[in-house]
Amino acid sequence: MDNSAEVIILAGGLGTRLQEETTLKPKPMVKIGRYPMLLHIMSIYIDQGFSNFIISAGYKAEVIREYFRDFELHSKDVEVTHDNHGTIISNYTKNKIINLKTELSALSKPWHINIVDTGIQTTTAGRILSVKQFIKSEHFMCTYGDGLADINLKKLVDFHLTQNTLGTVTAVHPPSRFGELQIQDNGTVSSFQEKPLSNSYINGGFFVFKKEVLNQIDDSKTLEEGLLSDLSIRQQLSAYIHNGFWQNMDTVREMNILNSHWHSNAAPWTNLK
Repeated sequence: MDNSAEVIILAGGLGTRLQEETTLKPKPMVKIGRYPMLLHIMSIYIDQGFSNFIISAGYKAEVIREYFRDFELHSKDVEVTHDNHGTIISNYTKNKIINLKTELSALSKPWHINIVDTGIQTTTAGRILSVKQFIKSEHFMCTYGDGLADINLKKLVDFHLTQNTLGTVTAVHPPSRFGELQIQDNGTVSSFQEKPLSNSYINGGFFVFKKEVLNQIDDSKTLEEGLLSDLSIRQQLSAYIHNGFWQNMDTVREMNILNSHWHSNAAPWTNLK
C-alpha cells in the first residue's frame, strides 16, 4: 500500500453536543489553537506521507469549501494595500475549491483534497459510499473528523496488510472523566489517579479498508451499525491496538482538553505550529 492511497475524512456530522461552536460551522472546523480540527487531522497523515484526501462534507459544507478556497488568508499573515486602483493582497493566490493542490504554510509537504458535499442527513457509511468514485487504490484509509492521536500510520497499514482482513479499526483506551480511587479495607485511600485510561478498548477511528468493502456498504446504516458490525460477524475486521495518545472532541470539555495540550506546546499528534 503506497502513500497515494486515499484518506477519507468524515466531516459531515451536525456536532449537536458542541452547539456552542457548531451553530455557525461544522465540528471539523472548530479550532484547536490556530487551526481547525480538520487541519490537525490532515497533519497527522501528511507528516507520515499520506496526502491524498477526500473530505466527505455535509453540514455547512460551504464553510469547509470557503476555508480552503481562502486557505492562505486563514493560515498566515498577509499584507493588504487599498488605493484608487483597488485592493491588493500580497502573497495570496486564489485556488479552486475542489481538487485544490497547494502547500500548507504550516507544513512543508504538499497535499491534495477533493471536497465532496455528501448531504446533511447522510449516514457515516453513506458518506463513504458517496465518494466511491474518487477511490482508486486497492486499500484506502478513513477517519472521523473529530479525533486526534499520535498514531503510527505505517504500523497501522502494515498490520492491516498482514492481517489480510477487509478492514482494520484502531482500538484505543478511552480517557476517564473522573479520578480513580484505590480504597483499602479500613476506608483509607491508598492511591488517587487523576482521570486514568479505561482498561477497555473502544473504536478510535483511523481505519484501513480494502476497496471491495465499498460493494458491501448499506448506506441506510451508520458505519458502526452496518459495515463494522457485519465485518466483525464475518471475522473480517481486525483491531490495531494503539496505547498512545488519543482524544476525541464530542463536547466543549474535550475541546478544552485539546486546546490545553496545544497551548502548553504539548500537542503529541502534530507538528503544526
